[in-house]
Amino acid sequence: MTRLVTNVCGQAANDTTPHPGANCVGGTDPAVSPSDGFTHAMANVKQVGLSFGSAGSYASGIALDGNPGTFTMTSFTVTP
Repeated sequence: MTRLVTNVCGQAANDTTPHPGANCVGGTDPAVSPSDGFTHAMANVKQVGLSFGSAGSYASGIALDGNPGTFTMTSFTVTP
């Protein structure tokens, strides 16, 4: 299985090409690559939240704030 992680503008996390200038959300990107941005973000994680879609189109999620914790996913299946 191939996993592709992208930023909000759809740029792949493994893209090492700088994309300076206007971005897809009306801001301006510095002359760094998406890979640089993802690497920096992973080094500075303070909180993680997870949410999962449900049949009712609402997200069901978990979050932990202020204490260490563990989340273990034992199974994940996507059925078309």
